[in-house]
Amino acid sequence: MILNGGSPENLPILPSGFSILPDGPKGNEGSSGSLVTMAFQILDTASSATYISPDSVATTFKLVMETAECIKAAMLNPLNLGT
Repeated sequence: MILNGGSPENLPILPSGFSILPDGPKGNEGSSGSLVTMAFQILDTASSATYISPDSVATTFKLVMETAECIKAAMLNPLNLGT
């Protein structure tokens, strides 16, 4: 929409985000895993209440996977933020 010259004034802003929480108490080794929760709100005009297009599923899956990979990369090497 905006990429094709549309006005950004009519673009709805939908909240999205993530949180990283510890996954239980630390074990004998002094570390534990983490639980990542991600939330997205996506406007999808190609789908309805009873039908979700395969393209929408693929796009959503790609968004979730790429976001998770970026979070993981940032946590493993904080110096890579923004790359």
